[in-house]
Formats: sequence, C-alpha cells, structure tokens
Amino acid sequence: MALFRFAILALATLLTPALAAAQEQEITVQADSHRVAIERILEADNLDTGRMTPREVVEAMGGIERGHAPDDFWDAYQVHLRAWERFAGLVEQVQRQYGESTFTEGMEELAMAEEAVNTTFDAVERIARRYGARIPVAPIDTGSIA
Repeated sequence: MALFRFAILALATLLTPALAAAQEQEITVQADSHRVAIERILEADNLDTGRMTPREVVEAMGGIERGHAPDDFWDAYQVHLRAWERFAGLVEQVQRQYGESTFTEGMEELAMAEEAVNTTFDAVERIARRYGARIPVAPIDTGSIA
C-alpha cells in the first residue's frame, strides 16, 4: 500500500509542472488571440472622422466583425458604436433644423452626444490596454497642415 501511495505521489509530482505549463500556455495563447483581435478592430476603427460624416463612421464601425475579441472589449465597443449612432442622428437632426431656420435647437444635446463618443472610446482604449493591445495613431489630416 505504501508503495502504491509513493507511486501516486511521484506521478503527481511529475505531472504538476507539466499541467501548470500547459495551463500557462493556454492562457498566453488566449491572451495573444484577444490582443490580436482587439488590435484588428482598433485598426479597422481608425477612421479619418474629419473627412467622413458621422453616419459614414457609424456604417464603417458597424461593419467591423467581432472575431475573437473578448466580451468586455466587445461590449464596450458596442456602447461606443451606439454613442456614434446617437451622435450621427443628432447631427442629422440639427442639419435639418438649420436648413429650416437660423435658430438651431439641440446644440447642447449634440455637444453631450459628442462627449459620449469620446468617453466611450476612452473606455474601449482602457480595456484594450489591459490586454496589451497597441492603440493605432489617429490619421493625420494633411490638408490642415500649414
């Protein structure tokens, strides 16, 4: 019986480092997969919003596929997309109102919606950084360089 216990303990001692290494490798591979998926999404999202209408931005963002992005990142990205959708709708509403009169209602609401776009992207960036994702540099508007 003592020999049997010794054999089990010896086997457990030999397998424990191998199991731990396999688990660590799985976590590393999964983290790399998440990081790569996040970087792909951020690269696709790196739009020149100064040259696009907010509606065009929403359409481009809506076409970005989730892939293997982790839930917390994807959920934050969807909140960011909804902030853009709200902003686009308000821009269109203000533009319609402006065409009808010189008095523009909704400018404060529009400013708050624009702030929500920035705030929600800050949340997306924070989560991306937690996964070690590289944040792409925003496109440069060469037309505005003096």
